[in-house]
Amino acid sequence: ARRSAAAVTGVCRAECGTVAGRRVLVLDTPGFGDAAQSVQEICAEIRRGVAELVPPGALVSQLLIFSLQSRVGEDDFAVIEAVEGQVFGPRMLASTSIVWTHADALDGQSLEDYLQGAGERVQELLAKVGGGSVAVDNRQQLAEGASLPQVEDLLRRAEAVACKCPLVRLRAPRTY
Repeated sequence: ARRSAAAVTGVCRAECGTVAGRRVLVLDTPGFGDAAQSVQEICAEIRRGVAELVPPGALVSQLLIFSLQSRVGEDDFAVIEAVEGQVFGPRMLASTSIVWTHADALDGQSLEDYLQGAGERVQELLAKVGGGSVAVDNRQQLAEGASLPQVEDLLRRAEAVACKCPLVRLRAPRTY
């Protein structure tokens, strides 16, 4: 994704590819925190995107993306609760992994050591996600046809917790 002060993704879009010999589909969804769309509009777009772009019966794992260059705030927790309540349901976090971008900001410190200093809400979130956390260095370059160890680790984590999508194909929006 390109860097921008404004939201880059306005509607869901899917990309298929092969990573470490496995076929994967990545669904890029609108981000939260964009004043142009309400949380309800974004949740509705995610429901639409999954219903239209993810094959029925597919194994699904959610990725929560946070930057190590900023703090996880109350707005982030509100977003997680909205997506859980309005899109994926109460078991969402069991099939979720957290991706921490900008691993270079750790300056040699392990992710685990860094996260030990996180607040109580972050610790509770970390305990609930089934796929754990992984830090990725956005600056690592990928050679044509190769895959990075950090991407392979993320894929293994996602596969380990993936479940059939509990989603919206036949269901109207509702709050759990």
